[in-house]
Amino acid sequence: LPLSMPARGGRTLVVSVITLLLAAAVYASAVLSIDSGAILHDVRPFAVLMQSRTWWVLLIAAAIGAPLAEELLFRGLMYGVLRTSPVGMVGAALPRPSCGRQCIQIIRCMV
Repeated sequence: LPLSMPARGGRTLVVSVITLLLAAAVYASAVLSIDSGAILHDVRPFAVLMQSRTWWVLLIAAAIGAPLAEELLFRGLMYGVLRTSPVGMVGAALPRPSCGRQCIQIIRCMV
């Protein structure tokens, strides 16, 4: 895989980020119009933490810790197991109800 920016990659990145932000805003608006307490219930603990003196810890955990943990979990554990599993990477990416036994075997291999 080339590690250089593709042609018009910056434009694609900006359009993608704007599209994701708009989709999140539409979703949040829909949830807020249906049940205004749902979002407030989820956001209130983080708002309290952001108003404390240690707000920077939450910022570091959300901005650095969460993506790092996701990469370590997926690339470190799941990718190796899924790559060698009977379903392979393509089979692991496609959801299907018949994978129950295979999914249990993959989870046992990870543990």
